[in-house]
Amino acid sequence: MIRPVRADGRIDAGGVFTPIYRARVVDRIALAAESRVVLIVAPAGYGKSTALRQYLDGVSEHVVRYDLHSDNGSLLGFARGFAEAISEIAPDARKTLVTAYDSARESATAGAELAMWMHAHIKTFKGTIAIDDLHVAENEKQVSAFISSLVERTKGRVRWIVASRSFLDLPVGSWLAYQEMDLAVDESDLAFTAEEARSTARASRVGVRDDELESLVALTSGWPTALSFALRTSTRSLDLRNVQAVTREMVYRYLAEQVYEGLEEADRDLLATCALLPEIEIDVLEAIGYDDALGMVEALRHRVAFIAPHADRTRVYRMHDLFRDFVINRLEREGADALAQRRASVARALEGSGAYGAALRIFAAAGATADLERMVDLRGLQMLDEGHGDAIVPALDALKIDGTLQNATAIALRGLLEATQGRLEEAEALLRRAIRKTTDPEKRAQLELRLSLITINRAGSPVDLLREIERNPRVLPDTRAEALSLLGILLTRGGNPDEARDALERATAAAEETEDAKVRARILQRVGVAASERGEPELAMSLMKVATDLALREGMLSLACRSYIVQANIVSTYFADRAKHLWYSQQGHVVAAKSGDKTDMQLSALYLLNAEARRGNPERVLALERLLGDLGMNDAFRLKYAAASRAMRRAWEGSFGEAYRLVCDLWWVVPAVHNQVLSGSECAVYAAADGRTTDCAAIVARVLSILEENPDDPTVSSFSRASSLLFCALAEALSGRQASAQKIVKRVDPAGDPATECLSEAVSRGIRALKGPSVDAGSLLEDVELLRNFGLGGAGLLIQAAVTKVLADGAAGENLTLTRAEIAVLRGLALGRSPKEIAAESGRSVYTVQTHIQNAIEKLGCHGRQEAILTARRMGVVEFP
Repeated sequence: MIRPVRADGRIDAGGVFTPIYRARVVDRIALAAESRVVLIVAPAGYGKSTALRQYLDGVSEHVVRYDLHSDNGSLLGFARGFAEAISEIAPDARKTLVTAYDSARESATAGAELAMWMHAHIKTFKGTIAIDDLHVAENEKQVSAFISSLVERTKGRVRWIVASRSFLDLPVGSWLAYQEMDLAVDESDLAFTAEEARSTARASRVGVRDDELESLVALTSGWPTALSFALRTSTRSLDLRNVQAVTREMVYRYLAEQVYEGLEEADRDLLATCALLPEIEIDVLEAIGYDDALGMVEALRHRVAFIAPHADRTRVYRMHDLFRDFVINRLEREGADALAQRRASVARALEGSGAYGAALRIFAAAGATADLERMVDLRGLQMLDEGHGDAIVPALDALKIDGTLQNATAIALRGLLEATQGRLEEAEALLRRAIRKTTDPEKRAQLELRLSLITINRAGSPVDLLREIERNPRVLPDTRAEALSLLGILLTRGGNPDEARDALERATAAAEETEDAKVRARILQRVGVAASERGEPELAMSLMKVATDLALREGMLSLACRSYIVQANIVSTYFADRAKHLWYSQQGHVVAAKSGDKTDMQLSALYLLNAEARRGNPERVLALERLLGDLGMNDAFRLKYAAASRAMRRAWEGSFGEAYRLVCDLWWVVPAVHNQVLSGSECAVYAAADGRTTDCAAIVARVLSILEENPDDPTVSSFSRASSLLFCALAEALSGRQASAQKIVKRVDPAGDPATECLSEAVSRGIRALKGPSVDAGSLLEDVELLRNFGLGGAGLLIQAAVTKVLADGAAGENLTLTRAEIAVLRGLALGRSPKEIAAESGRSVYTVQTHIQNAIEKLGCHGRQEAILTARRMGVVEFP
């Protein structure tokens, strides 16, 4: 090989390394991109990143590019990097990362659950998402699950391009089978041709004979990085023959050695430091002490091919992974102490630049205990809140002495990490231990606030702890105000109205004084919750609206979701406004998906489920039930609410027996009187339509009693009271007790409310239809449509289904023409009596009783006594207690 000689006598290394434009490879990627998913998969050094960049430079649509580095190898690290990459199109994703990850981390399908959260943020995006160096996360299977699920959810809008050294656990077979992707762009596509090698030689200003160049291409198998290194170091094909037969890695190591040995000591020292950085940031290098870092890096770029500028960020460069591995291996040979000192120096510079996660990791790798303790004390809680739990874990491990943590903040962090995994008892014990070791009043109060929230989640009441925080003058005003707001809720629920009001008024005043919008949002949301529970809906709504606006502005989406849900509950409970109930429920559901909090998603889905059930939308109800199943909802309290909507849907389908079984033991234990009376009256309808007339009577009596005992309950609006009475009346009519039904209807006062008048007319029409043929049951369909105008389609469908069922069963019963004797015998069997006992009670012979039993079985088309009893009961032919 021949190189020109510079004026200073040194060999010209070819200037700044600039990869040649490879039209053939770009065209191959473009062909693959005719499908929705493109994979570029090849070993290190094949120019995947360069090829990806050259292709993306020619793409006209919106492109989001995510380049992984060493901090992105875990699921949390990957999601954090992805959120940062899409910050331009989804600024709230990064703010909600911690909530989403904590909700998903313990799930066997954590990747898919995080993808659901991420999809909520990018579902309006149209364009290309490119992920480079995905192999950084090859040891985390949930990252593959995240990508696979997100690819599935973005069909029709997003094209995906992924570059990696392997296929990881991506569903390549399925993508190929369903024509979502073409064959991967692989090393055979990326390998240099002889012509491309010739262009690279010209770009490096190397004069080389064709036969020598062809020999180099053959010896390196067209491996772009190795060939580029060989050309820039003037390595001859003869020099490679002795190592070529070993492994490709040996070829690279040989070439890297040639580069490294040709550098000056100062350049080697710079490279050693750069190899420990996630990315080569000039500002960080200057902080370490490299005053002319930019000039040194640019000078290296003139001589070597393993440093390239970052695609999007100025004063940031990237080192080739293979060369980084080579340099770190050389560092390790220098000894553990020297490596630890260099790592600590790099970590301090990263900390100074604000890269706290990377700094903490490198401090941990260096075993720099003093630096770790300082960082944990100063920034640990903040870092946990900002989504650097994957960096905190190794730091805590490095701080253990004989397997135990001694630092108070480290103990608290371990406790909070336990809490995110649902181990609240262990979390509470660790936080109490940390609090005992903490002497700083403000930090102690912050830990006590976190402990209070965990205690509340465990159904505890940390009133005394919150009082202690609030009364401590050495604690900051914002912290004391937050304690007051929590205290106000607990006192409200604990039956201390005067003290609760005082605490909440002082908390509200403090909220107006704070300059921290997040603190103000939390305080006002809690005060609003307490106002709602005290029966002050107007005040609660005004506070919630301010809290919601603040939360949305600050990216506090979990708080915004809960605020929307509270508002949905207020407008439904106090104002019977079904349109606003639906709107607030929908807003809460949308924000919950973006927050990624599984509890918020469950709660918002429940409220939306209730709203859709009231509106009478069976398809949406079924879809939301499936969503709740996918979210793994198993909380008994929430299952009660899901059961009510599920029962309503089953009733629409005519399965009144199943509807009754779903809610018969639940309706009277749900909190809030308005929920009890409405659910109870609906349960009475289910019982009556299923032929359980005695059960129906008992439920109606209990509902009426609850209404009489709570005449002034603020949660029972006039509409809630009227609708409960109307459903009780309908249930009585379905059971054949027309006189009782009419008496209950007369207790309803529409008070000029069109919705109440419409529901009253629909129920009255149903009751008249049950009395005889004078009313066409088909006209109930018109009532369903009228009720839909008031958001009460669910009630209309229930009335129609119940009346139709009882009329049909009555007609079937008439056609069966069971005799009185046969009916009496079936009643006796249902009560558990034997044929002999029935015979003795009726004065008949046992043979006559058995004949009646057999005749009834034949008329009902059954195969035995039990089936006959169940059939008669289901059809309403025989009334059983």
